[in-house]
Amino acid sequence: MKPLVYLACFTLSLMMILPGCGQMTNTAVQHPPQHEERPHESDAPNDTLNHNAAATTNPEDLSALPKALDPAAESLDHQLGEPVLLAESEDGSVAIRGIREPEWGDYADIIVEINGVSQTFNSTENLSTKHGKFAWYNVNNPTYWPELTVTDLDGDGTDEIIIILTYGYGTGTHASTIHVLQPDFTEIPFPDVVDDANEAYSHTVDVTDDQRIFHIQVGGNSYTLPFPADYSHMWWDGWHAGNIVRYRVEGDQIAASVSVHITDMTTSGSVEIYYKLQDGHFHRNETRFEPTDYHF
Repeated sequence: MKPLVYLACFTLSLMMILPGCGQMTNTAVQHPPQHEERPHESDAPNDTLNHNAAATTNPEDLSALPKALDPAAESLDHQLGEPVLLAESEDGSVAIRGIREPEWGDYADIIVEINGVSQTFNSTENLSTKHGKFAWYNVNNPTYWPELTVTDLDGDGTDEIIIILTYGYGTGTHASTIHVLQPDFTEIPFPDVVDDANEAYSHTVDVTDDQRIFHIQVGGNSYTLPFPADYSHMWWDGWHAGNIVRYRVEGDQIAASVSVHITDMTTSGSVEIYYKLQDGHFHRNETRFEPTDYHF
């Protein structure tokens, strides 16, 4: 059965800003990673996603997002319009600040400071980009504040500034963007990781009376993932990649983890794509697959 298309729900839970949460002590600055549980039938998103499609939510449509602020945030009106330190490199040469907007209480203006020079990236000025209004947008939740890494990705002696933003999260959902800047604020375009995941991933299915067996191909490797036939009553003919997208820096590479759903509540696993920066462009260096570990 082909899935129905629903709008994907992003929960923008807003919490009180805790003093000092933005102070960083490492050159590779990352808030404690939140390990996303692989969605099972019982805890996966309750929205049905279009299989083999890129995105089911219009990033410019804010009407689908909750408007109620966290009650605790109402006492922080004095911080609206005031820059808040969200991340900083160990030596203080790079800092990320955000300005909360009044309707949502999230950070719609991201200020990047490099060696004492700052530039503001305003979400409303990026409507023509892939992520639209969420291109430079971060939720007001210290757990998901920006991740900052300053490192030389291409070995040319000049550090790149890698900024990972989270603009939505929830059960079985994690929406993030990545920006790679040079010291003069020039941005190096990053590939569309969902398109790359769809290109790398394929599967066929064998159906028996008591099993549904997925034969998955990714990066020249094969994986077999059997399910009880009654594990779901809404098996898709295809798949949907990208309900969960996460980025991380590993050495001189940037890795993207892209989930693959085979029903609205079940993943086959995640496509792990590694990118290297060469000659001013990011190139796909390696692609792996991490099957979901189910216990039947």
